[in-house]
Amino acid sequence: MLGFSEPLNAKLSRATVTDPTGQRFDGQASGVAEIRVPLSTNALGVYEVQWTTVSVADGHTLHGSFDFGVGVIPTGASEGTVRASPGPLDLAISLARAAEYTALLLAVGMLLLQRMARGRAELAWVRPRVRIPIAVALLSGIAVVLGEALVAAPGPSVSAVWSYLSTGLPGFARLARLALETLALAAAIWGAPWAWAFVAASVAVLAAAGHAAAIRPAWWGITVDGVHLLAAGVWVGGILALSTLRPPGGWRSPSGRGLVSRFSPVALVAFALTVGFGAVQAFLELGGIRPLVSTSYGWALLAKVALVGTMVPLSIRAWRRRPLLRTEAVVAVLVIGAAALLAAYPLPPGRLEAAENA
Repeated sequence: MLGFSEPLNAKLSRATVTDPTGQRFDGQASGVAEIRVPLSTNALGVYEVQWTTVSVADGHTLHGSFDFGVGVIPTGASEGTVRASPGPLDLAISLARAAEYTALLLAVGMLLLQRMARGRAELAWVRPRVRIPIAVALLSGIAVVLGEALVAAPGPSVSAVWSYLSTGLPGFARLARLALETLALAAAIWGAPWAWAFVAASVAVLAAAGHAAAIRPAWWGITVDGVHLLAAGVWVGGILALSTLRPPGGWRSPSGRGLVSRFSPVALVAFALTVGFGAVQAFLELGGIRPLVSTSYGWALLAKVALVGTMVPLSIRAWRRRPLLRTEAVVAVLVIGAAALLAAYPLPPGRLEAAENA
């Protein structure tokens, strides 16, 4: 029997034991947080155990292995290993995730600027094509969800994908996100005034399908991450949206300066919320200061923080009406890429330690 620190997807979590002769024995989850593998042999020698778990808490897939001996003492991998870093397929999925994040935040920013320009003749040129980033978000989101489901499944099958998407809050959150992005695209195409509600909900639901959902209590982790993401949509998304616009006469013209002036106070509040709730989320997932400098997850987080720090002087320059919006947008995309990389980790350091001690 293998015991784990989190509840498991009973249909997708599995383990294989290979005996000294090479015979394999397969097992599946038999309880909330355990996997049983029935063995029909007790031959002397070293047995190799390979296991895969799919967490009901956040939907992430974790792989590990260890050896044990019958009548002998195993060497090397007896203490076991847990794959703590993203694999090649995880990294490929993170590229699609970065595209989805970028598109959703851009859509939030476009809708915000559209709202600010409403009813102002001097800002009539603010006409962002919000349907394009929403369509990109939907296509990327489908790739992310299917990719995550196939990583979790023992083989490509409709039943395994459905099991992944229909089990626990993270599975339903993934389905809900795709549904909300579809509704947002339809609303944008039809010009409906409530498209913003579906886009905002799509961003918020991201929190229920990631690491934040595994924090206890779950409502606290999801709330912290949800506020962080929505605030980032206003701040980072607004910067991305501004970089797509071309005001008549340039950004130093009266209308260009007027839009930046209207956006700046909102961006300042959103920046404070993004950083504040992001710091709380980082503390919850790291479980301390040491993992920040002793793990690859911590290094990726430090890179993200450094990139955010790079955006600050660029934002100040824009506030002083000397914007370098394209440069700031490039840095913003890199920040989003770092966030997508962090989401690709099977477990953040705080939960990884608990998993290794289970």
